[in-house]
Amino acid sequence: MINLNSITIDQFSSKIDVDVSTDVGNLFTKVLLWKSKDFKKSSKVIDLSQLLQKTNNIESFAISAQDIEMKNVTGLFFIEFFTDEVIVPEDCVKNSNVSLAVVANLLPYKECVLSKTLSLDIKGCGTGGCESVTLISTLLSTLQTTIKYGFYEEAVKIIESLDELCTDCDNCPDYKNTLLINEEGFGTVNNAIILI
Repeated sequence: MINLNSITIDQFSSKIDVDVSTDVGNLFTKVLLWKSKDFKKSSKVIDLSQLLQKTNNIESFAISAQDIEMKNVTGLFFIEFFTDEVIVPEDCVKNSNVSLAVVANLLPYKECVLSKTLSLDIKGCGTGGCESVTLISTLLSTLQTTIKYGFYEEAVKIIESLDELCTDCDNCPDYKNTLLINEEGFGTVNNAIILI
């Protein structure tokens, strides 16, 4: 059985810290990561198995932004862990040698809401600016709910919509400590998805 002890994005958005364990005598054999837009697409999976030590049943390592070809770890990520545990067909627990973790840094989307809100001309609100802010805010709130309750396919669709509505920010603040201090993301801790 796999225990997802802690899979979280660090306060600097520079890496994903991973701490997982399995039953004594078993080893982790493979780690795969998908960015949200590529979830479960075999041609887009990032194999991170080289980060495994494979010396005992506990693995602690970091997935850097460079490992996943990003400047900062922002967005929604799915990480799948595999062990060499042999599954007995009669066992009640099927696929206990595979487990999926979720991590997310949603700060860019929060910044998008803030940026669009600050650029509103209240007198001209009927022209569509207010509706855009309301839509983005609603999508972001719904995204958080879908992540929390494990509706991953829906979360991917919402991220795609947010990416269309939120363009890259040229004057964005430095997010570094904001992620940890202000709970703007999700992680998997003790086998549960939590707001961090």
